[in-house]
Amino acid sequence: MAQNTLSKPSWSQKLLAAFDMFEMDDKQGCISILQAILSEPSVPHYWRIQALVALATAVDDWHDAEEYQLEAEILYRSTRILFPRGCDNDMDTLLARNRVLLDHLALELDYTMLDVIRALREQEEAEGEQETDGEDLETSDDDDDSEDDGPDDGHDADGGHDEDDEADP
Repeated sequence: MAQNTLSKPSWSQKLLAAFDMFEMDDKQGCISILQAILSEPSVPHYWRIQALVALATAVDDWHDAEEYQLEAEILYRSTRILFPRGCDNDMDTLLARNRVLLDHLALELDYTMLDVIRALREQEEAEGEQETDGEDLETSDDDDDSEDDGPDDGHDADGGHDEDDEADP
């Protein structure tokens, strides 16, 4: 059994292979490796969090990336509950590295979200302009700001006297 474990690539080697594919613009290959890592139930939390962060970075859809981020955050917090700070120095170091990755991912997704929202607004504006092209815009003839609720008795709504209704002496 030890021989089988040694021949199997380590989680770090698998992650590095995924990163290499990402760098070579083979996002699908990268995503496949990361999903394979995540499908293994024996993957330690530390590596699983890293794979989720990498997967969130590799996918094109912002909503999918946000789901992977959320899953990684939940896993980080549950791991932190199992290993409170100061309980295990090695785990503290590993989780500190994961925290940096998670914080960086959160910032990246925030910026990406802003770009997505900006693109959606521009698309909505363009669609709105297309709808109004060729149509005559109706304008209101009512330029009067006052309300016309009844006959003009010479008094404003607040009980004051209208200036327009006074005769010039």
